[in-house]
Amino acid sequence: MTKLIKKITIGLDILVLLLIFIYTAIYILKHEIIFFQKIIIFSAIIAFIIKILYWIIDNNNIIKIYKNLLLLRIAVCIFLYLTPAYYLSQYQNLIISEFVVMSTLIIITFFALLVTVAEKLINSKKMSDL
Repeated sequence: MTKLIKKITIGLDILVLLLIFIYTAIYILKHEIIFFQKIIIFSAIIAFIIKILYWIIDNNNIIKIYKNLLLLRIAVCIFLYLTPAYYLSQYQNLIISEFVVMSTLIIITFFALLVTVAEKLINSKKMSDL
């Protein structure tokens, strides 16, 4: 059961990251798709809920062994799920230049990629230690 949920969370993480990359590329090319924003927000929320359920199921006192794991999990939640969804839902209400919007999207994409890679490295290290 946990292996299936783990595969689903990995797939959803990659999907959310890929959607963020695609949206950033589309925005840089001066196109804007409102429906695509809603897809990213919906996928991020679903991925967030499934990731939290996976962490609850897989929490075999791992946090007591690995002190930085809780911090990494919070970073994953913030940078991969919450920040892109919040930014995409709110940036249309902001009065800022296109350069600032593009720069922010690139930064959000970079941090989402960074957190995803860090989580995969920590999980592989955790599995090799067990």
